[in-house]
Amino acid sequence: MKKVDAFAFFLTVTLFSTASHKAFAEDMWSFANDWEQRNSSVKSKETNINESQRKMQDQKKNTTSEAKKPQVSNVKKQKKKSETKQVPQNTNEQKKFTPTEKKQQKNKDDSREVIAKPQNENKTIIDEPKVLTDENVKIYASQFGLWLKEVVKTVKATPEEKKIHALIANLKESNSALSKDVEHAKDNYSQQQHTLESVQRRLKELQSPSLPVKQSEREDFAAGMAAGYSLSHILDVHEKQGASIERSAFLYGINEAMQDGKRLQGEEFENLLASANLRINDSRERWLNTEANKDAKWLKKFTKKSNIKRTDDNITYHILYSGDRKINDNEEISIALSRYKTDGTLLEDTDIENKNITLKLANYTSLLRGVLINLGLHGEAEVAMPVDENGLSSLDGRFLELWRVRIISSDHDF
Repeated sequence: MKKVDAFAFFLTVTLFSTASHKAFAEDMWSFANDWEQRNSSVKSKETNINESQRKMQDQKKNTTSEAKKPQVSNVKKQKKKSETKQVPQNTNEQKKFTPTEKKQQKNKDDSREVIAKPQNENKTIIDEPKVLTDENVKIYASQFGLWLKEVVKTVKATPEEKKIHALIANLKESNSALSKDVEHAKDNYSQQQHTLESVQRRLKELQSPSLPVKQSEREDFAAGMAAGYSLSHILDVHEKQGASIERSAFLYGINEAMQDGKRLQGEEFENLLASANLRINDSRERWLNTEANKDAKWLKKFTKKSNIKRTDDNITYHILYSGDRKINDNEEISIALSRYKTDGTLLEDTDIENKNITLKLANYTSLLRGVLINLGLHGEAEVAMPVDENGLSSLDGRFLELWRVRIISSDHDF
């Protein structure tokens, strides 16, 4: 029982130390004191009963030993009785007993003090064993279980603690619901990601399909690329001229036509096409006028240079080097030509491209021939050449380019 009581006391102290409420701790401390007093009382009773049982057993042994002694003769008994009767009785004088009688009398007095224990209580009386056996452990465990139930019944939560417990229960339920919602959201997000990745892969395949394997298909693919480059150049020119074109819509229209689509047709198609062309032409006209004004301003600065001359076709040029000798019309000459826009942008350079021009003097364009005649062999000049929208020399051209011409050689030199 000592080990069980010690464990019970340890558990009580643990509950006491973990209690957060003062009333709860006081109740636990009172209950532990009552339980200790109850155990002390039970132990005291058990000690008294055991002592009484031991005395009764000793009395029983003494009675048995007296019965076994040899019987005294009748003469001696009568003599003893007569002697007894002759002794005057004096109430005030203490009676004297033999040692045996004193022992018997003491046993009788002790037996009167024994408290008879009910039969049903004898079943619960457990003598403390000297050795702790498995059976005793089971008995102690059952008693400790009863004690623990008493503790649970005694411990009651305060109203504040009940509110806290209820709040904790609600929080747990809310947390459980939120956890389920989070898991559901994660599943939905995973499915959406999978769908999005599939759509992206499909879109990438449509935008950039894999290259064909067959030779004929690869040739057709190359031809389609060439057509695409041409269309891209046209769009670049329109955008340069100020026209705003949505390329994705333009490509969708091409795809629609290639698939024989007819979602736009009839009068609606004609009106939309006319509106697009008008928008592009207006932007182009505004751009042309702006460029022509820039070129006119440049020509005014160019004519202010020294050694400026004009051909019969009124082409203005500036001689950088007059040359070594005069050239005849029947001579075949090679020239190097560099073309620049009036803002200095290089358009063409036959020296860099290694594409110098070789013709008889009579076969050059009239506008350029008028300059070459006035130059000698190895001569060099800068020309304000009028050109059309395509960059071809023309007297009616609205624009100007700076041409730098240099005569490289003549067939008469060999």
